[in-house]
Amino acid sequence: MKNKNLFMVSLILVVILFSGCSSNNNENNSKKTNNSTLTNEKQEIVQALESINVITPAGSPTLSGVKMFYDTTELDNTVINYAMTLTTDELSAKLLAGEADFAVVPTNLAAKLYNKGVEYKIVAPVVWGNLYLISSEEINSYEELKGKEIFTIGKGLTPDIVLNYLLKENNIDGENDVKLTYLSGASELASNFIAGKSSITIMPEPMLTILKSKNIKYNLVMDLQKEWNKINGTEYGYPQASLIVKSDLVETNKDFVLKFTEEFKKAVEWVENEPEKAGEYYEKLNDSMKSDVTAKSILGSNIKYKSAQDSQKEIEQYLEILKEYDGDSIGGKLPDEGFYFK
Repeated sequence: MKNKNLFMVSLILVVILFSGCSSNNNENNSKKTNNSTLTNEKQEIVQALESINVITPAGSPTLSGVKMFYDTTELDNTVINYAMTLTTDELSAKLLAGEADFAVVPTNLAAKLYNKGVEYKIVAPVVWGNLYLISSEEINSYEELKGKEIFTIGKGLTPDIVLNYLLKENNIDGENDVKLTYLSGASELASNFIAGKSSITIMPEPMLTILKSKNIKYNLVMDLQKEWNKINGTEYGYPQASLIVKSDLVETNKDFVLKFTEEFKKAVEWVENEPEKAGEYYEKLNDSMKSDVTAKSILGSNIKYKSAQDSQKEIEQYLEILKEYDGDSIGGKLPDEGFYFK
C-alpha cells in the first residue's frame, strides 16, 4: 500500500514538473516570437528608409550643404537624393506635398508651415543673414539716410522687415523719413546700381561680391547683420535660413536623423574652411556662379551651424520681430516647443 501511495506521489510530481517545463517553453517561445516580431518591425523601418530626399533653394542655403551633394550620397545604406530649387514657391510646394525629408528653408517659412500643421521640425539655423546696404554716396550714419531713396527687395519679406526694423530702432521712420523702392530681386538691384539708377541700395551676397569682381565702386554703408547684433546682443546675426526635418522621420529613425545632422554640421564647417573647394562644388550645380566669385562671397554669406536647441532664443527673437511687422509671415504666432528638434 505504501509503495502504491509513493508511486502516485511520484507520478503527480512528474506531471507538475512537466507542466512547468512546458509552460516555460511556451513563454520562451512567446518571447522569441515577440522578439522576432520586433526585429522584423525594425527591419521594415530600415527597409522603408531605402532613400531620402533633401531639398534646398539656390544661393546660400544650398551652399551651406553643398559638400553633401557630392560627398554624402549614401549614409547607413540609405541613398540620399538632393535637389536645388530656383524659387521659394517651388520649395513651398514640395514641402506642402511632403516631398522633402530634410530641407534648408527660410526660417519664417519653417515656422509658417509648422503653424499650419505641416509636420517639420527645425534642426539648426545655417544662414545668419547676408544683407548689406551700399551707396555711391558717402553716408556715415542713419541720420544721413533721411530724405533718401533706398532700393530693396522682398516687400513684406525678411530683407524688407530687417531693414525697416533697423531703421526704426535708430529713429528713422521707414514710411516717412526715407523712400523705399522695391525691385524683383538681387540681379535687378545690381543692374540699377551699375546703371546709376539707384545710389543707395540693399545688396545681398553673393551679388555684392559680383559687383566687386566687376570693379564697381561703392561705399559700404552698413552690414545689416552687425547692426542686428548691436541691438539684440546676438553673435552671428539673424537666423535667416535653417535646416529642417520631417517629423515622421524623427519618430521612426531618430538615430539616422542624428547622423545626418552631424554630417550636415561638418559640411557647413567645411564650407567655412574650404571656400575655394566649396565654390567649385557650387559651380557644378549652378554654372552661372563662377567658383572664384562664390568662394569670395562665403565670408559675407554668414554660413554657420548652430543647433536649434542652442539657438532657440535667437530664433524666437527673430520670429517675434517678423510677427510684429507681419504676423502672416510666420503663420500668426510663435511656434510651440514641438517645433524644435531636440
